[in-house]
Amino acid sequence: MFELTTATKAKLSSVNVRAELHGKEPVPAADFKFTVDAANEVLSEFHPMLRAFLYAKSEASESPQGSLDGVAPVSDLTALRFPKLAPLAWMVDQAGMTLTVDYGLGGESNIELSDCTATDFSIKAKEGGTVELTFKVQKSHPDERAMAKLCGLVKHDVHIILTAPEQTQEPLEQQDEPRKDTRQTPAQAFAAVLGMDEG
Repeated sequence: MFELTTATKAKLSSVNVRAELHGKEPVPAADFKFTVDAANEVLSEFHPMLRAFLYAKSEASESPQGSLDGVAPVSDLTALRFPKLAPLAWMVDQAGMTLTVDYGLGGESNIELSDCTATDFSIKAKEGGTVELTFKVQKSHPDERAMAKLCGLVKHDVHIILTAPEQTQEPLEQQDEPRKDTRQTPAQAFAAVLGMDEG
């Protein structure tokens, strides 16, 4: 699941105010569209094979210099496999997300929207190992004061955090009776194949 767990620079491209149906009742809702540049390692949060699909090893990473002492290693997958490939649409809805937008002073001044849905992902691979991610964060019943602040930030760079809901692990159900051991010795298995009782 895609997350931004530390404050990350993003551009708030647009804010769309709309209504959505909850049952038969329309309720206010909003879409916040963001664009983020990130290292291509982030692609593993969408699919473990996506980075290797879009990127190949660069010539620099294959050169002997990368293995010299005192030389920082070059990221191994930075060359575009398909330079003419259009941005990929990634069709996934991540519900229960929390969006935090730094409003400049930090702390209580931050804008926090819980129970959001991150959706409509677009992935644009760039040469050198950077990907441009565009996505929407949808929120039902947005707070009016938060909306006013965010509308004033359209087309500006902001710093955001986007986190998934915490996963709670349910305790394993205790069995009333201990499991019967059904393992067989080789002799018992052989006898069962022949349809004989082991003597």
